Amino acid sequence: MNEQPNYVLWIDKHFGAIMVILQRVAEHMGNTALEIVSRSIPLIVPVPNALGVYNAALTSLHWSNGAALALSLAVECIFFIMFEITLKQWDGYQEDEQYKYPLIAMCSVSLVCVIVVMVIVYKIEEMAGGATVLATLPVLSACTSVGIGLLRWHNARSMRTQVRKQPRKQVSAMLAESMQVIEPQPAKVVEVAHDDTTQAIIAAIGAGNATPYAISKFTGIAQTTLKRKQKDGSYIGRLPQLVASGVLANGGTDYRINE
Repeated sequence: MNEQPNYVLWIDKHFGAIMVILQRVAEHMGNTALEIVSRSIPLIVPVPNALGVYNAALTSLHWSNGAALALSLAVECIFFIMFEITLKQWDGYQEDEQYKYPLIAMCSVSLVCVIVVMVIVYKIEEMAGGATVLATLPVLSACTSVGIGLLRWHNARSMRTQVRKQPRKQVSAMLAESMQVIEPQPAKVVEVAHDDTTQAIIAAIGAGNATPYAISKFTGIAQTTLKRKQKDGSYIGRLPQLVASGVLANGGTDYRINE
């Protein structure tokens, strides 16, 4: 029987692991690139409008450089600010239905901003004899923000579906064991909900996501839900609760499952 060379055995042993690593790297790079491009479009799309408004304000309206620059900056930044706040409200609504009315309010305000800016750009371009079709560019920013929101919704739902399909015995045993450990000290007991959010956090940390930002990206859970700082300097949220209950251990900014 002919023995295979050592390098063939090494390749057979490690090829699968290497391919998994390459696949994970490609997936993370693709998701990161998609996020960067989609988040940059609301800033890039208004640039032609901002430049056109600046030139028209100087030439046709005879405004000063400062006034024209202020108007162009407002046209450039208003969409990014409005849509970013709306997306944060959307992230909060996926975790807590109390965000419903703030989300509706922000969507309405963003829609009003789009209409107002479109009218302003159209009128200024019309007075300057420019291309009035540029007034429709804010619609692209709105469409991009809607796409980002739907992508976050999809990621959050996909993560929760995966967690529901996983066996819950290990997580439930870990939570039960941690509660038994702190049971002799009733004053320090921290109740931990046996829900999908807790299991999603544990699954994210088990997949190598140690920081609140990485856990938020992996699960779709808002960072403010995971961890936020109070006025007195203390932290509240799901991560501090899991640390206090003994389920997680905190090494500075990184979190790990407590063994």
